[in-house]
Amino acid sequence: MNDVCLSNSVTRRISVYLTLLFALTFWSVGSAFANEPTLTPVDRDLPDFNLQGAAGEVYQPETLIGKTWLINFWAVWCPPCLDELPSLNKTWAQLKDKNVGMLAINIGEDADKIDQFLKEHNLQIDFPIVIGDKIRSLGNWSGAGLPFTVIVNPQGKVVYEAVGPREWHEPQFVDAILALDNKE
Repeated sequence: MNDVCLSNSVTRRISVYLTLLFALTFWSVGSAFANEPTLTPVDRDLPDFNLQGAAGEVYQPETLIGKTWLINFWAVWCPPCLDELPSLNKTWAQLKDKNVGMLAINIGEDADKIDQFLKEHNLQIDFPIVIGDKIRSLGNWSGAGLPFTVIVNPQGKVVYEAVGPREWHEPQFVDAILALDNKE
């Protein structure tokens, strides 16, 4: 009888152990997929802004009406921002002939420092660079970290945001951006 009880006890322990092991494995695999970079849907009006491009052009809320915009906030001291630049350039190559605009809003550096930094590090940004400031630019757009990206629809509403780097040229992101031009 003790052998049967001992056997049942061992069987129960093994069963509990295997159940826990299965549950932890399932949870960790699910968590890995949950951390896949996505776009967060939002519904916000454009903030009031008046930012100058590195080439002298001026960007205001009215500038963004009529086309979809991908607006990326970055800084030269932000390694993930710099790692994201090649993907942003590939995205621009895919979107520049569509009804889409892109801006790279730098947080805190002036145009000369940005240009010097990009040359020294053999980096380039193929779409317009806009000069922001350290205090207001990111916060006005509800950004909480860098890199921070918003997608603005042609009606001038912020409809997506993303904190952290993305492979923007991947179809899931390009398709989401292009789909906005077809919505009224």
